[in-house]
Formats: sequence, C-alpha cells, structure tokens
Amino acid sequence: MTPVPLPQPGQELLSAPTFEETVVISRGTLTAAAGEAGPTEFQRLLVAATSTAMTGHPIDGGALEPLGAHDLAVALAPRNAVFRRRILQNAILCGLVLTPLPEAVADQLNDLAAQFSVEDSMLEVAREAMRGVVLPPPRRVPSVPAPPVVAQATPPPPPDTTEKAPEKPAEKTEPAEPPLPANPAPAPSSKPPPEPVAALTVAPPVVVVPPPAAEPGEDQQLLTLLADLQRFGTLSNDDIRRELSAATQGFAKQRTDVNRVRLAVLYTLLRTPQDDQRAVQLFDNVAKGPLPATAVRQLAAVLHSQVIERQRAVRDEQQKADSAIQKLEALREMERSLLRDRVRSGGGGGGGGAAGGSGR
Repeated sequence: MTPVPLPQPGQELLSAPTFEETVVISRGTLTAAAGEAGPTEFQRLLVAATSTAMTGHPIDGGALEPLGAHDLAVALAPRNAVFRRRILQNAILCGLVLTPLPEAVADQLNDLAAQFSVEDSMLEVAREAMRGVVLPPPRRVPSVPAPPVVAQATPPPPPDTTEKAPEKPAEKTEPAEPPLPANPAPAPSSKPPPEPVAALTVAPPVVVVPPPAAEPGEDQQLLTLLADLQRFGTLSNDDIRRELSAATQGFAKQRTDVNRVRLAVLYTLLRTPQDDQRAVQLFDNVAKGPLPATAVRQLAAVLHSQVIERQRAVRDEQQKADSAIQKLEALREMERSLLRDRVRSGGGGGGGGAAGGSGR
C-alpha cells in the first residue's frame, strides 16, 4: 500500500489525542507488535499502561481489536513526524517483549515505519533483538536455603573436687562426777540409703530461622510497574501527589531502575516544566545503563523521548502564542496610530475653517 505522506507545515494537528484517537493508536500499536498467535497478555498490559500514562485516557488492553499499519497511518494522517515516530517507538517497545523478536514482527514494525513515512533508530534495536543480540533470556539465580540450626544439649555440671578438711577428734576430759548412763545407739537399719536425685537440665528452645524471601524477578517487577502506570492514569491530582510522596520514599530506600521509572512517570503527570525536567533526568539515568538492555531500560528510553517531544511541543506552542500576542499588539498600535492621525487631521481642518470665518 502507498505510504501516508506527512502533512504540510502549518497543517499539522498538534492538540493532545482524544480518547477515540488513543484507542485507535493502541489498537494499531498492539497489532504491529503481535506475533502469529496474537498479542500476549503482557503486551496488552504494556500498551494499555503506556497509553494511559502518556495521555490520561484509561485504556482496556483486553478490548483492543486488530488494526493494520496502513489504517493506523490513515487515521494519523494529520499528525506530524514527531508524533508518528513516538507511536512507532511504542510499537517497537511492545514488540521487544518477545525474546527473541520474531522475524514476522520485525517486518510488521518496518511496514509500520514505511506507512508512517518516518524512520527511527530503535528499528535497528529491533533488528538486533530479532537476532537475539540485545535481549538474552534473564538469568535465574537459585536461592540458597539457610543451614539448619542444631540445638546443643547443656553439658552436666562438673563434679565437686574440693577436698574437705578432716574433723579433729574431741578431746576426752575427766568428769567431775560419775557420768550419767549413755543412751543405747540405735540399731543399724536394713534399708538401703536413698539414691541421690539427678538435677534436670532443660535444653534451650530451638530457634528456626526461615530462609530470606527471594526477590521478585525482572518480569514480575516489570508487571508490577506497568500495573502501577495504568493505575496512575486514573488518579486525581491529590492522589498523584500522595503516590509521588510514597514513590520518593521508596526510591530513597532502593535506588532501582523500576523505582526510577515509577517516580519519573509520576513527575510527568504533574505537567509542570520543573517536574518534566526531573522526569527526564530519571529516564536518562535508566536508559543509559550498562548492557544488556533490559525491558525496563527500553521502556525508560521510549518515555524519555516522549517527554522530550512534549517539552518541545510546549515550547513551540509558547513561541506561537508569544508571536500571536506580538502581532496583536502591533495591530493595536497600528490602530492607535491611525486614530491619532485622524484626530490630528480632523483638528487641523477645524482650526483652519475657524480662522477663515474670522477673516470675513
């Protein structure tokens, strides 16, 4: 099919996407990134989260019907190259979830770029991923169980080895008077003496230390992040600020790429120049990390480019608004100048007529 050309300068549609246009974009993006068996649940979640986070329109990834590349390009005919390139980057990111990237999906992404009449450097990343170069399968680190705790019995107390001093025999003294008859000694008992009772030793309780909980894998962290991004798009400004405070505290405890992306997306939802700049710095730190390029870093790269394009569009709109104000002020000054000229010319004519009348 014939590619859809870019609009002429001054005829571009620069307004934010509507809900209907966002649904069309999400359908075409998901179709371009889907394999022969159709889009995966992870791809549907990724497209819905990205669209919701960047446009503010809640998208249901499970209800998106297929839409071909040419039909999507026709729907985006009024959009300029910057907007089309952004949609192409989203489709490439969604396709890179499939590891390695199927050749059919790489062809679909190339066809989408051709229909959009644009080119992007991330297409080369997709071609490398098709050969299995960029995204190797994640390494699984087996968890090592903690060694068992062996309870040790308390040793018996050592025997008493101290010797007792022998008792001295009592000295015999002669009684002053005849002694009284002594009581007869008791007969020896035939019962054996009682056996000594051994002291009971109580063993200390055995403390079983559970093994440390295994950290969630990269796929689980990315799924949690995408679910958060989709939820952020439905929050009010007050809720977003509360989420921003919680994300800031979480990032202070664990400076991971996932926490950086979560915090950066919340900054973009505040839609202020200072917060957009903070988000750009966080996205940039994640995207420029060492190889291999993980899915989180590729998501950060796409979101980084989108925030940069939004900042550029805001600057362009501001410049256009300033230029329009200047033109309006120039027209008003011209109008005031014409009024002054009319007043001067009218006043001069009246003065001449009065002078002529006094001459007669």
